[in-house]
Amino acid sequence: MRFFLYNNAQSPGPEADTRIIEALVEQALLADRSGFEGIALTEHHFDNYNTYGNAFMMAAYLAPQLTQATLLLALTVPATQNPIELAERANLLDQLTKGRAIIGVGPGSSPVEFTGLGRDHATRHAAMEEALEVAEQAWALKQDTEPLTYSTAYDHGEVTGRIMPGPYGGKPRPRLARGTLSDDGFRFAATRGWPVFFGRYPAPQIADKLAMYRTTVEESGHSPEVIEEALRWSFVQKMVYVADTDEQALADLIEPIRFYQSLIGRAFPKPKGDHVGEGVDVRKALGAAAGDPREFLDAAAFYGSPDTVTKKIEELTPTGLQNLACHMYFGDMPVAKVNRSMELFINEIMPRFTDH
Repeated sequence: MRFFLYNNAQSPGPEADTRIIEALVEQALLADRSGFEGIALTEHHFDNYNTYGNAFMMAAYLAPQLTQATLLLALTVPATQNPIELAERANLLDQLTKGRAIIGVGPGSSPVEFTGLGRDHATRHAAMEEALEVAEQAWALKQDTEPLTYSTAYDHGEVTGRIMPGPYGGKPRPRLARGTLSDDGFRFAATRGWPVFFGRYPAPQIADKLAMYRTTVEESGHSPEVIEEALRWSFVQKMVYVADTDEQALADLIEPIRFYQSLIGRAFPKPKGDHVGEGVDVRKALGAAAGDPREFLDAAAFYGSPDTVTKKIEELTPTGLQNLACHMYFGDMPVAKVNRSMELFINEIMPRFTDH
């Protein structure tokens, strides 16, 4: 089992943003030095669910400071972006990381974010595929070929030269992945030979999802090398919190989870008309219900003493999963507690999985 740090902290307001961003950066650098194989960055707007908002800019800031970890955008939302700018940003990040970046894409989920960015939430899946198709055409452009004329539901234009910069190492485009919780999303990734980023399923469902994914990627005719690379970077995300005892872990988490759940209500409000598009199934969108804190924790988190968390991670071994993305700073938890949890995880849990 390999470990990634899932870097997505919530904020109570602007007065807290600086301390949270500083803590996120310090934790990412600690994870990089401590053997985490990846740093996953998220993209959310307007709802305090993600303090830094722009995953590309955060990744660009972290890139020269990391020594070995791969940066994983988990994920960016093509439906809310100009596809040419998306292709350009992805190439630049690929250059800045010297190829140690994977751009995870997904349709997005929060109606609040789509409304704020002037997009129709109800058409997000079609808009994502439309934007990705244009981005793929843009990545294929050469300096002296015919111009690319494109038109989507929100953008149009004509590109008369190549995307600058090109991707690192002369490859056709940066590495891409698909973030999803649906079977269709797993198939989308598998048919393209992309890794899949997903979250919070219990072990039996993880096994079923990965079996379906593996079957589809093999049936799609990809080479063994492509299949191996796709599986090597696919991950499941779980909240992770380690304390000295199970009782202390639960006591530490109740209030942060209540705050986290309050933000879910803002990010996924009940529809109030056509302007927010279709409704969102919060359980499906988050991989866990937004109800009782203990119920949410049991579905979404690995928490407890080092021995307890180790046992929960070990339950993933039979699924064939290679990577666990650990969401360790959430719910505006005191930074000292997050740092202590990371210390216990790094010193007492990771060696049990990485020493053999």
